[in-house]
Amino acid sequence: MKNEDKKLYERAMKLYGDGNIDKALQICEKAISYNMKNSAAINLKGLLLYMKGELKAATDTWKVNRDFNDNSISKGYLRDSKQDENRLIAYKQALELIKELKIREALDKLYFCTESDFNLINVYNALAYCYIKTGDFVKAEQCINKVLSVSKDNQAAMDNKKLLSEFNVEKSSGKAKKILVILVATLLLVTVIWRSYEPIMKYINETVKINNKQEAVSKKDKKEEPNNKIKQDDAKSKNNENKSEENPLNSNVFDTKKLLSFIDSKDYNQINNTIENINKDSLDINHRNAYDKAYSLMQNDGVESFYKQGTTYYKSKDFEKANSEFLKAYKYSSQTYLRQHVQYMLANSFEKLNDIENGCKYYEEYVNENRENAQKDYMEESLYKLAILLKSTEKEKSIKYAKELVKQYPNSIYNNSAIKEILK
Repeated sequence: MKNEDKKLYERAMKLYGDGNIDKALQICEKAISYNMKNSAAINLKGLLLYMKGELKAATDTWKVNRDFNDNSISKGYLRDSKQDENRLIAYKQALELIKELKIREALDKLYFCTESDFNLINVYNALAYCYIKTGDFVKAEQCINKVLSVSKDNQAAMDNKKLLSEFNVEKSSGKAKKILVILVATLLLVTVIWRSYEPIMKYINETVKINNKQEAVSKKDKKEEPNNKIKQDDAKSKNNENKSEENPLNSNVFDTKKLLSFIDSKDYNQINNTIENINKDSLDINHRNAYDKAYSLMQNDGVESFYKQGTTYYKSKDFEKANSEFLKAYKYSSQTYLRQHVQYMLANSFEKLNDIENGCKYYEEYVNENRENAQKDYMEESLYKLAILLKSTEKEKSIKYAKELVKQYPNSIYNNSAIKEILK
């Protein structure tokens, strides 16, 4: 890179680092106009457009770098951006859901969008708005700061910041009122307890007298007690056996207060540890109510938390920990948009751990569940993996999946010599 080219690129990088994304774009354009061989400036321009949500402009920029300069980084960007069409669809769907005030559903769509930096500014502005509406002000502030770190003059982020400030004032005022109410309620409670103390003590004294009289009578029947006790113990034992048969998981019934505290603090690991082996049908109404709240939270938020943690471990090549997180996400994923992503990553992590049997199990499950899915993001890869992994052990299945790949995706990059070899 020539000195002038290098200076322009470094200037664009500094502007980007300072949160001046639009000015950084202008400098990139200037650098590229001077020298089309400035691959670094072309890649940066594509990345900035990518974060602004201009997918076609970004990919067109990287294609120029790929074709004109044979740039490997652009090739990587283009490869990684294949799933972003789906994220763009999910973002647009999220905006419609926000208009309909379906905030929780909108959040589900936006979580998927955060898996890459594509459309970062718009996605995190939408997330901030949703978090403000749900009262999660800490997360809202984090999202606003993320946008401002890239585009410090972004109007939507500034509007969200103002809205957040207004809500925080209301929240603080509300806290003061709550504290006053709690103090008054506490004083009333102390008064009630004090006034109740005298009649309670009187009741206790009378009870003691009655018990003393009954003690004298019970001594008379003491000789008969052993036989009666044996009979009673037998009856209790049988009764307990029956209860145990009716409800074999009674010993695992959880502490409701603890579970509710885990729900309040969104401690997903503790919630999972508490409810994972519980038979819901064995619970009474109070335990079931707490269980349902916990399970609902895990479906709405827990899946996303475990999935994100799993992808973090996966990227750092800690496949064992990644697999553990994906398994936890999988348990609660059946009704969520993340289901197919969890299935695929779970299969992939098992494969990385050389557990081919379980890897194929989840690849097959993904294929079977998503054949009719309009957004079957990993179908080509999954069919290819099954054809290759089952080649030595289950030849018929291997051929079946190879044929499906060729038929459904004739132009796929996975339709290669390895597949042709299987279909010979």
